[in-house]
Amino acid sequence: MKKIKIFCSILLAALMLSALVGCGKSYDFDLTEYLTIGDYNNLKIKQSDIDEKLKSTIDSLKEQSKETKDITDRPIKEGDIVNINYVGTIDGDEFEGGSGEGYDLTIGSNKFIEGFEAGLIGHGQTDKTVTLNLKFPSNYDKTEYAGKDVTFKVTINSIKADVTPEYNDEFIAAKTDYSTVEEYEEETTASIKGSLALEALMEASVAKKFPKDELKQEYKNYINNSFSSYQSQGMSIADVAKQYGMTMDQVYKNAADYAAYNVKLRMIQYTLIRNENITLSDDEYTKGAEKIIKLNSSYDSVDALEDAFSKDEIKDSILFEKVNKWLGEKATVINDAKNSGSTNSGSANSGKANSGTAD
Repeated sequence: MKKIKIFCSILLAALMLSALVGCGKSYDFDLTEYLTIGDYNNLKIKQSDIDEKLKSTIDSLKEQSKETKDITDRPIKEGDIVNINYVGTIDGDEFEGGSGEGYDLTIGSNKFIEGFEAGLIGHGQTDKTVTLNLKFPSNYDKTEYAGKDVTFKVTINSIKADVTPEYNDEFIAAKTDYSTVEEYEEETTASIKGSLALEALMEASVAKKFPKDELKQEYKNYINNSFSSYQSQGMSIADVAKQYGMTMDQVYKNAADYAAYNVKLRMIQYTLIRNENITLSDDEYTKGAEKIIKLNSSYDSVDALEDAFSKDEIKDSILFEKVNKWLGEKATVINDAKNSGSTNSGSANSGKANSGTAD
């Protein structure tokens, strides 16, 4: 399994939902004592990074929207899910573990011995039964079969495949809150530009020290968000850390890094709100709260959301999105010559909290 990593995406869903915790009345003090903010009037972001992140977002949406469909107009190919019955024989006799019915086999998964899956490719429409003459590998784990010739008679019951939907207005209207590809990409690009601009401002800003209460709260948020679902199953943090191949020192370091990053991020956002007098109208609040509800099925109304979080918390989370988009609009986009398919969109470390201590 992958180790737990700090994921600091500032795109819409993550921003608006995660921002609900730990804001509101927090940071209600002079932030200049803690933060030297960078020059946010002269930020530069790369067009290639915007293009790359937009492509990644679209690809992710398409991947999440894949549907498994019956295939009736072509033979089996790599990646298909084939439902089969099979009977294996050695020297004409069936053997233990060599037969099965109604088995779903993904072609290319290498679940069977070499040649089995490849032998089904190209079949499946007019020829529903395939005979495969194969050989067990010499190092097969069941030594009594190792190196022996084996014959499988395979009946193909059905073929299915994961089908990626066509990316068009109809798809966008069905899967998002937008009506057209143009509208979706325009709004997504604005969020991406805000994310990249904020990353650049994180780099350009220095956290001189960190407010203790806010740092402690973000530390607790990390532990709770990362481990609460496991703890409800009776697992300790140490158990979960071991499962992910982490030491407790790594867990504590991740929590500390996460806390420092988020506190610095919040200080920058609140500084921009105050310096530029960025406010939220009643209409913006209502639309923003409704957007949060759409992103989280736990809440079916604005009233339900306000029962779970204070209005200050909700307001600030919506303001953070507005601030980020405002920052993205101010940034200068560099039309670099880098191929948009390459990868250079930054990482969690790109906005790392510069040296500072808890106050």
